[in-house]
Amino acid sequence: MKQLYVIRHAKSDWSNPEWTDFSRPLNQRGLHAAPKMGTYLKSLNIMPDIVYSSDANRALTSARFLAEKVGYDSNAIIQNHSLYESTLAQYLSVITAIDDVHSTAWIVGHNPIQTLLVQYCTDAPISHLPTCAVAHIEFDIPSWNMVSRSLGMLRNIYTPKTLWGDDE
Repeated sequence: MKQLYVIRHAKSDWSNPEWTDFSRPLNQRGLHAAPKMGTYLKSLNIMPDIVYSSDANRALTSARFLAEKVGYDSNAIIQNHSLYESTLAQYLSVITAIDDVHSTAWIVGHNPIQTLLVQYCTDAPISHLPTCAVAHIEFDIPSWNMVSRSLGMLRNIYTPKTLWGDDE
């Protein structure tokens, strides 16, 4: 059994036109939502064995907040540039290469690919994964390299709006 948590970065700050897309930080809502989501995941005893994150500022900052709140060493987060401005194939390449000693993996990154990933893996009719959302996918497989279309079961999607009434 493999558990995949597809996590979209928290809300980013668009206030400075000088920032590149890659360097854009979290805004105040994002700085509030990411730790709060981490605390919520901890309350559910959701602890990753391994965490991959896009190396874009907003994704990596979100990953670090989440990891810190659940007690995962944020220095152990694997930064992967292929999760930034990526394709579904690039995400799947990262997932299928996960070492099978790990049962629970987090992938922190960006839309629209993350919504496509959840749809691809589960056939769930979701149209949009909001910022700071966490999609839990369960795979009844022994190896990550078996992850493919429609093999996953979408167990839940946690969002700031559904949990606390916060807008994305």
